[in-house]
Amino acid sequence: MAITHISFDLDGTLITLAGMEFKLWYDVVPTLYSKKHNISFSEAYAHCRREYDKVSLKNIIFYDPPRWFKEFGLEQDSREIINNLSSSKELVYPDVAPTLELLQQKYKLVLFTNTDRSGMEIKLKSTGLGKYFSEQISAVSDIGFVKTDPQAYEKLVEKLGIQKENLVHVGDYVHHDYEPARSVGVKSILIDRDGAFDDTYDKILTLGDVEKFL
Repeated sequence: MAITHISFDLDGTLITLAGMEFKLWYDVVPTLYSKKHNISFSEAYAHCRREYDKVSLKNIIFYDPPRWFKEFGLEQDSREIINNLSSSKELVYPDVAPTLELLQQKYKLVLFTNTDRSGMEIKLKSTGLGKYFSEQISAVSDIGFVKTDPQAYEKLVEKLGIQKENLVHVGDYVHHDYEPARSVGVKSILIDRDGAFDDTYDKILTLGDVEKFL
């Protein structure tokens, strides 16, 4: 059966992990918390890390910035902060735009991320990547599952109105992208920019190589 759709993870696949997300959770939030509670940054950082660690990456609330801001008693608007942090196109890997430009001529491109919908929309707008995707789907906001759960991919296929054989998913995280997709019959490709994985995976080192597996 022909491949008609390609879904892409966002963070670590299309944009760098060292950008907005890292700065938000490990710089901005502890800074705001330290000011709110009149404690040092190091104390605030340690507290925030402890609270993050209490919540599993498989838990949907881990990916909810407004929930964390409320938890920490922060009055600032998380959307506005994310928007300010996501304003640089330098967050996008250089191979992304040329590859998506070519692929969208042959396939329907889908964005499928654990980022909540508001954060996803801000990132796509600020980086200019939104124009490439016919569907932009937040797993946690639109489907109700974290991508570690294979049901997320079953729901994705259902939402797109296609068969599993019509979809290929591309992502950088084995436990969020590669394995759960494959476990329900969706072909997946691991993007391994650092060459950290062996050849037992269907992997690519640059996004431009994705068509080798299509």
